[in-house]
Amino acid sequence: MEKIIPIKTDIDRFFIRYLHIVRPLLKPHLSNGELKVFAELLRINNEYKNIKPELRGKLLFDYDNKIIIMDNLGISYNTLGNIFMALRKKGYIVGNTIKKELAIIPDKEFTISYKFMIQ
Repeated sequence: MEKIIPIKTDIDRFFIRYLHIVRPLLKPHLSNGELKVFAELLRINNEYKNIKPELRGKLLFDYDNKIIIMDNLGISYNTLGNIFMALRKKGYIVGNTIKKELAIIPDKEFTISYKFMIQ
């Protein structure tokens, strides 16, 4: 049996919704603040999807993008710095790149599948 649950969203809210869905599977655990900042990083990374990965990483952590993240989330520069440090320590940010498995670039539709094997 298969059950599909459609979720309508726009690209700006997609990444936070995606992370909330996969959050129980993420290890190590992300705090609410880390989740929100990481969703913003994924959103900006998606905006730069047509740029080479090497340059995209530099742009992703550019000062201007940090200002955008702080404004969008209403956090200070020190708070953002602490969250970036925590995301690096937990392995979600590696150097100037997002953990490869989580650096998703969605199309118009994005599907996540879970398979329960009941024994």
